[in-house]
Amino acid sequence: MLIVLVSIVLVAYGLSQESGELKTPATNLDVMRSLARMIADRTLKEAGVKDTPKIQITVLPKESAWYIESGIIDAMRTANLSLSDDGTAPFLIEFGLSDARVQYSNIRKDGFFGAKLVDRKVNLRLTSKVVNRQTGILAFSSDLEESITDTIELSEVSTVENPAIAITKGTLPGEGFFSNLAEPLILIGSIAVAVILLFNVRS
Repeated sequence: MLIVLVSIVLVAYGLSQESGELKTPATNLDVMRSLARMIADRTLKEAGVKDTPKIQITVLPKESAWYIESGIIDAMRTANLSLSDDGTAPFLIEFGLSDARVQYSNIRKDGFFGAKLVDRKVNLRLTSKVVNRQTGILAFSSDLEESITDTIELSEVSTVENPAIAITKGTLPGEGFFSNLAEPLILIGSIAVAVILLFNVRS
């Protein structure tokens, strides 16, 4: 009887962990590229860049902003704009990386026996400038910022970060002492209750 009760507790523990599984999250780098694409979309819309045969883009500083460039290029191609590397393009669009960071907060349990979760916020800010070379006018200039917040499992933090790119890393907050004790105490308590019930039934 005791073995059955303990087995029920352990099975419930396993099911709670399985039910609490989240889908594999995007890496912090992929999220930053998505944010860069969103900012590029906003830049094109607010600057009114359309129906032009080709444009030239620059992402600065080149030594550290290369990892978001693909998101910007995707936005240009989705808008059916042709990219040019020479100075003959009617528009020059310059993106300057102002800020990129990852923040983690609110470590918690997904239920009594579930996985540990943490909230993730990825933030990106770019300075966007659009120059109309045909008129010589600065058509648009602004600091644009986008962010995405989601929840991931604490164990997945090491997989969403890129060890070679410092900007994809964040600092984890401290965990409460009692939150670390809660699950073992509940498990021990459940077994103790099972033992008590066993002896009460026998008596």
